[in-house]
Amino acid sequence: MIARTLAGASLAALLATACTGGPPAAPTSGPTDAPAATVDPVAGTPTTGAGATPTALQATPTLPAPPPPDDGYGGYGTPGPATPSPMPGGSIEITLAEGGYLLGPANLALYTFDNDSPGSSSCDGSCADSWPPLIIDDTETPTAGDGIDGELGVIERADGTLQVTYDDAPLYYYAGDSDPSDTDGDGLGGVWHLARP
Repeated sequence: MIARTLAGASLAALLATACTGGPPAAPTSGPTDAPAATVDPVAGTPTTGAGATPTALQATPTLPAPPPPDDGYGGYGTPGPATPSPMPGGSIEITLAEGGYLLGPANLALYTFDNDSPGSSSCDGSCADSWPPLIIDDTETPTAGDGIDGELGVIERADGTLQVTYDDAPLYYYAGDSDPSDTDGDGLGGVWHLARP
């Protein structure tokens, strides 16, 4: 009986101390707690929590390229799709379009440049990007189709390639044309013209 009383008294004392005298335990989590910060072991910068570096990248706006300057080639325009090259070997035929202008072997309109001298091309660099010269290799020969009475020839360009001429005028495609009926280069800058017989 005495042992039970002592045990009960000890238990009561422990309960009283726990309820009144001991410090409250710190809460381990709560609805307003911020997540603990973690640190990138390589960079040493916070990856989560306060001070973390944002991982989302902001898109950089892409601005359109400025138009090419008029560098003496008569406002040659913006280059379009690449012009196909003829297959090497044999003869290439220059034909006449229904509109009365010359078509090259790529079946696209051919042009002449007023700034050229007879038998000499002055269109290279950025000019030749927009106005690809009609180039052949040394195994090819230009021939005239029906209705073309002028003389076809070949000149050597400054880069060593061979360009076809019509009555001594070097011939070019316009990179903005993509169909035999396209003649978008005619009259550009007042110095580019469709090649006609």
